[in-house]
Amino acid sequence: MEGSRWQWNRVKVFATFSQRTCEEILETPLNNVNSRDVLVWKENRAKKFTVRTAYRIAVRLKNPSCAEHSLAQRHGPTWGKIWRLNVTPKVRTFLWRACSNCLPTKELRQNAKSAVRNRKQLATGFDKPKSEVMGSKSNDEFAITRTARHFRPTHFLLKIQSYSLFCETGVEKYESGAFEAGGHKWRLSLYPKGNKKMNGTDHISLYLSIVDTEKYSLGWEVYATFKLFVFDQIRDKFLTIQDAEGTIRRFHDIKMEWGFDKFLPLDSFNDLPNGYLVDDCCVFGAEVFVHERSAKRDYLSMIKEPSNRIMTWKIENFSTQQDKVPIYSRIYVVGDLKWKLLVYPKGIHEGANKAISVFLYSVDCVTPELKIFAEFKLRVKDQINHKHAEAKTKYWFSAAFSDWGFSQLLLRKDLEDASKGFLVEDTLIVEAEIMVMSIAK
Repeated sequence: MEGSRWQWNRVKVFATFSQRTCEEILETPLNNVNSRDVLVWKENRAKKFTVRTAYRIAVRLKNPSCAEHSLAQRHGPTWGKIWRLNVTPKVRTFLWRACSNCLPTKELRQNAKSAVRNRKQLATGFDKPKSEVMGSKSNDEFAITRTARHFRPTHFLLKIQSYSLFCETGVEKYESGAFEAGGHKWRLSLYPKGNKKMNGTDHISLYLSIVDTEKYSLGWEVYATFKLFVFDQIRDKFLTIQDAEGTIRRFHDIKMEWGFDKFLPLDSFNDLPNGYLVDDCCVFGAEVFVHERSAKRDYLSMIKEPSNRIMTWKIENFSTQQDKVPIYSRIYVVGDLKWKLLVYPKGIHEGANKAISVFLYSVDCVTPELKIFAEFKLRVKDQINHKHAEAKTKYWFSAAFSDWGFSQLLLRKDLEDASKGFLVEDTLIVEAEIMVMSIAK
């Protein structure tokens, strides 16, 4: 368009579009375009047509009589018309969306949201009575689920005769007798006209309370999941109401009651076809499953350079102990853990008859559950030149594998070479040094 005169540039329009499209474009008035939410075909600074500039003609092109699905083949009349336009691919796509009624307008977005809500309601309420549709909230805004089942509640049933007379007495709250479940005493609290303090008006409110807690220790807590019921006497089913996803509730001295402020709408409860109130009689129920806090707890901590981390063992009269398999040191305490050193004078495994084998042994690993980590060095000391034979490793010690080390820490030929200083006056010095270890409790 010619911006200075607010007129279409007819030369460019006819050079770009078909005869019919040109007529539609030229019929579009350009006056007051800045005061109305209307975008028109106009070149940008790069002399190109963009998606933004396509808006006006897109709306003009939209014709319900010729609109096609976005999966229509390209030889369709509308698509073919758009495909032949000498415009950028983005503009073609935009125009096609407009003609297919796929523009992201406020109206379409609102319709899409409504469609999603309808699908959710349909999926949630499928094959269920109106009173059983999910979506109610408990007193702390957790979602609840409503299902129907045939078998009766495991722990407690409350049957009320002459229910209308019971309501006429003006009783705001009724507390049932106590029942036992999971080693604790419980009772139901029923508000026949709703717990108005918790926004339960026009509903029945039903709660589960823990009772007889006077003898519990200070700071007691009981964790439980529960289900509350009302009996459908016509279909012989129990409507089951529970926290969604098996939410575990914590009962304690400050919060001794959990339940549902809007357990059931009064109109649903009083509606005879629903079967909850028949012959002026109704039945409620409860199931409680306590989660005992008996889980085993492990405490693991890594300690760097623990106290007394170097264990030094002098083996005197070493030549007289060649046939012992193995030689055990005394117990060394490093940090809070106990260790021993093991020496095989004639070697084992790969070092049999050609080397000295040295191992670190965990005294504490006696139960299958306990594992101890250690990063350590084992060495045979050179008592003359201080060129020790040593090696470093790391290992998780357990009851099944309580020792770890090296089968060829020192070759026997080096041991027997007096100049190398490993065996002096028939004394061998073996050390273990723990750099890092774990403490488990």
